[in-house]
Amino acid sequence: MQRLLIRHCEEAVRPTKQSGFKSRLLRSLRLLAMTSTVFSFFVLSGCAGTNRILTPDGLRPEVAWTDEEKSKTLAINNLKESPEASYHLIRLAGAEKPHTHDTHDLTVFILKGKAEMHLGEHKAFVEKGDVMEIPRGTLHWAECRTNSCLAYAVFTPAYDGKDFHPVSS
Repeated sequence: MQRLLIRHCEEAVRPTKQSGFKSRLLRSLRLLAMTSTVFSFFVLSGCAGTNRILTPDGLRPEVAWTDEEKSKTLAINNLKESPEASYHLIRLAGAEKPHTHDTHDLTVFILKGKAEMHLGEHKAFVEKGDVMEIPRGTLHWAECRTNSCLAYAVFTPAYDGKDFHPVSS
């Protein structure tokens, strides 16, 4: 797990084709977003018995999913957004469609349930406490293998809902 987090942070500060101040600024923003992601992971992993989210303002109330959201295969609750990252709770009941995000990196923390995760050419069963690192452009999708799955997802930069590209499996 530590290797995964270290590799993710190394990727966040990798050199870009841009040079000078703008390049350093972009690397700094990515590192800030990754630091926030890693902190979120440690806070959430410490709450093993619950789906609580701790913020500087205190504990976030648990999301009460509506009947309409519960009837959907995929429901998303947008928790917080900044220019550098956006934070979401995702409820999955069934399978999402294979897709990519061309301009967003994604880190997903499983809070509840078990799923079969397809990531690039690999697939693995994941469960509560597991973390998925999904770099931009990577084909991925999840298939919930329990009644429902709950995940905490962090997009960097902030997700605008437009960078979703379905792919035939």
